Amino acid sequence: CGDDEGGEGGEASGGGAGVAAGADAALGGRTGAADVGEGCPYRFERGPSLMLLPDVYREAFVAAGPTGERVWNEMVAPNIRRVNDGGRPLYTLFMDEDQPDDLVNEVVVEPVTLYGGLDGFERDCATFEDLETGGGEAYARHMVSAQRILDGGLPNFIENRFRWRALLQMLGEVINGAFPLEGQDAQLKRWRGGFSTHKARAALSFQSLYIGLTPFEAPAVFNLLVPLELGPCPDPNRAEPSESRRTQGIYYPSGGYGLISNALATLARESGARIESGPDKRVAQLLVAEAGEGAGAGAGA
Repeated sequence: CGDDEGGEGGEASGGGAGVAAGADAALGGRTGAADVGEGCPYRFERGPSLMLLPDVYREAFVAAGPTGERVWNEMVAPNIRRVNDGGRPLYTLFMDEDQPDDLVNEVVVEPVTLYGGLDGFERDCATFEDLETGGGEAYARHMVSAQRILDGGLPNFIENRFRWRALLQMLGEVINGAFPLEGQDAQLKRWRGGFSTHKARAALSFQSLYIGLTPFEAPAVFNLLVPLELGPCPDPNRAEPSESRRTQGIYYPSGGYGLISNALATLARESGARIESGPDKRVAQLLVAEAGEGAGAGAGA
């Protein structure tokens, strides 16, 4: 927020003085963490812990100018890790047997392990083949199609980047039956042969649980999280050129999401903002102004 008193906020990159205030001693708000134990050996994340699309984060820092790019390159980029680096599995899923009677009896079976990425694609195909006959080919078809829909949907409908080849390829998948508003589980059963077993479908649809929906009520657009997390997958006919594709896979900031908060704070300070935190800095009121005018925050008692 802007500093409505002018004062010591300095010149921010936009040309005006700025101040940010918060009641917590640590920065980050809901992305903060709690260190517990003698010498703080355990860190508990209060907010997100996994990172998707790290290149979007980079673009946000670079958009702040040379200072933002330097902060990203020095503070953030060296500490972004891919979850499945070094051949580690991306997911280990523990599920009950397929039959409803076994679900009642809470029978636990061997976990389903998925590796993701180009290096793990063949292993993941073999895993789905073990789950059901023909499951490997079904997984490959599903990944290629969902990846093409992701290529066309993300830039054209979310990021306002017109990618006509990827859009046409995406529309081809939709015409062939990949309807984004169909039920997630229903589409996994039906589309292009689909998956016949509960475990195979569950392994590709649990992402909707992130926001409290079940695969039986979530729209099939949530299937796009599968290539986003488990991708990329091989596709020699992929329309989106490699230089403009978004980074796929699951990443995390080493040490927690406080890395991002602290980097943003560094960028703000070096751009002239003042950051104040502590119990006496609780914000009681936000003052919203028209574009080009000052705005501010009123401190509470």
